[in-house]
Amino acid sequence: MPAEVKLSRGCVRCGRSKDRHTPETLVCPDGRSVYATLELPPNTTCSDCQHFKRTCEWLVSCQPDRTSCDWYPVRFIRLEAKNAH
Repeated sequence: MPAEVKLSRGCVRCGRSKDRHTPETLVCPDGRSVYATLELPPNTTCSDCQHFKRTCEWLVSCQPDRTSCDWYPVRFIRLEAKNAH
C-alpha cells in the first residue's frame, strides 16, 4: 500500500491534463468523451454537499475538509442554506 496517495488533476476519462484537450470543447484526444475531474466546485468542501452526512462520512469515513469527490461521476449537490425561504 502506498504511503501517500496524490490526487491527480488529470482527466478521469483519459488521464491527460486539461491543456491536452481540444481548447474550445474540452473533448478528450480520443474524441469519445469530454474532460472531467473529481474536483469540487471552487470554495467548497465535502461537508458542503447534501450526500456528505448520510453517505460519505458514514459509509466511507470521508473527511469534511476534502476538495475532491471519491464518486465518479462527481455527486456534489450543494446544501441549501438553513435560512433560505
